[in-house]
Amino acid sequence: MKSLILLLAVVLVGCGTKKSPNTDLSNLDQRLAKLEQVNRDQVDELKELRKLMVQNDLGQRITKLEQVNRGQVGELKELRKLMVQNDLGQRFGKLEKVNSGHGGGGGGRAKDDKTVVDDDPKKPVLISERGVVINIAGSNGGVLLVKISLLRQNEKDHTFPKKVANYAELLKGKTLEALEGKDMATLNKPSTKANLRMSLKVAYEKVLGPGTIKAVIISEWISQP
Repeated sequence: MKSLILLLAVVLVGCGTKKSPNTDLSNLDQRLAKLEQVNRDQVDELKELRKLMVQNDLGQRITKLEQVNRGQVGELKELRKLMVQNDLGQRFGKLEKVNSGHGGGGGGRAKDDKTVVDDDPKKPVLISERGVVINIAGSNGGVLLVKISLLRQNEKDHTFPKKVANYAELLKGKTLEALEGKDMATLNKPSTKANLRMSLKVAYEKVLGPGTIKAVIISEWISQP
């Protein structure tokens, strides 16, 4: 009986000393520190991943640029090759023209590859399509419009029109010098035009060369007081 009572006492004591749920807060700081460390590690890992993504994107862009550059270099080489081929083709074409002029059994005449522009040597050549405008001296804004054409001395000189066009500005300047400072009364005199033709012929031949001009023609003479 005593042993039974003793056993019951032991059981009761065991039940009475059952541990309550863990309410110990002593390690809470450590647990929080571990969580914060894990969080920092995750943030650092995320930064590394983003950095790798950026690096990978830059690498892809650089690769694309390198591919484009290689393509452009190849295209440039092709263009240079075509330019060389075209230049050689033009040279061969010129040689063929020269050879065709000297061929044909030795009796043929050499062909001049400089084509003569449609040019009428008897047609006067204008020094300026628009003419030359001169301010009339002593007038209130009056102007004189003069158009001047030239007849060449040598009718076989087919370069004359081009020469006149090339020196048009100088020829217009000589015209302005000849008429500068003249008033309306002087310009209206019959002798003015005759004297002007002679003086301009001398002045123009200083530009175009001596003996190049047969006649100076005043094709238009319009004054506006």
